[in-house]
Amino acid sequence: MLGSLFITDLIIFFLTIILVYLAAKKTPKNNYYLKWLIGSLLLQIFALLLWRFSVAKVVPIEYTNLVMILRGLSLVLLTIHIQSLINGREEKLTKTDKIAFGVFVFLLLIINLGGSFFKEPFIGLAPFNLEVKADYPTKDLAILWVSYLLFLFIRVYKKCLKNVLNSNQLKRPLVYLFWINGYFLFIALNSWISFLTVFEVNLAFVENVDLKNIFGIISFTFIVLNPTILFHFQGRNQSSIVNPLIKFELKDTFIDIVDNQKMYLKPRVSLNDFSVLCESNPSEIRNYILMETGLSFNDYVNGYRVSHSVALMNQGYLKSHSIYALGEECGFNSNQSFFRAFRKVHNTSPAKYYKLQIYET
Repeated sequence: MLGSLFITDLIIFFLTIILVYLAAKKTPKNNYYLKWLIGSLLLQIFALLLWRFSVAKVVPIEYTNLVMILRGLSLVLLTIHIQSLINGREEKLTKTDKIAFGVFVFLLLIINLGGSFFKEPFIGLAPFNLEVKADYPTKDLAILWVSYLLFLFIRVYKKCLKNVLNSNQLKRPLVYLFWINGYFLFIALNSWISFLTVFEVNLAFVENVDLKNIFGIISFTFIVLNPTILFHFQGRNQSSIVNPLIKFELKDTFIDIVDNQKMYLKPRVSLNDFSVLCESNPSEIRNYILMETGLSFNDYVNGYRVSHSVALMNQGYLKSHSIYALGEECGFNSNQSFFRAFRKVHNTSPAKYYKLQIYET
């Protein structure tokens, strides 16, 4: 048991170092995918700490249900991280993610309150080296965890794996394909061995080799081997994990459209309008803006419009025009969108900003 706790302490130590390092590397350009990875690592560390103190009998065994919740949510965040990186834009928790996680937590609470489908409890040394008593519903928990893992696997394969090789974002898509398959394979193997142990299925190769701990250590090793982590540890000049070719192909054309043609002044200008002029596709334009500025297309265009409105203010536009006319002149479709975008940039309204400028001059 001491050996198991020592290995856990080492894993917690290294994951904490990685977490702090990635947090220091987070910038507006990589925030759209890196923040999900940081969140996933943080939840993994909390889960390991809780499990470690449960094994040491500092925390009651009943609280190990929280370990399952933290690990499940950690895998959800990891999936969003992978999906954001592949697609080149920030992805969000979908309605399906929220419902599935809510059902998982609800069933976990029901089981913890005494609900059980099995008359004969498992008694002995359960997965994670926890001594289980007769009143602890380990078999129900094992079925619930394996079922939720199956949902997560389907989600990964549906949302991520089929798009990895087609992604124009990643420098090394085959590396990501290998890593994703390897990581989830060993999580599945570790959970399956634990499942067989709880249901007392006697397999010779499981009894002779401590496969639970071996697969557990390998799965956590795969966390460290995440290509995103490795590429960021390689150094500042080599830390880009996205394909930079799009940036060079679009740069000159895009700058001309924005700075010279001032497309942002056109009301209701869309991503498709930019893609037609650049002879590219909308996803490449979106990815280019995201890599260069860390902004969405709408925030990027509105930023230019707000800057143009400030320039017109300085030229005395508001001496003969209203604030509302200023917004229309700068390409905004409505007063609300103009005020909202202006406040997002300058943290105040256009009118207050203008009065402050007059006062200062």
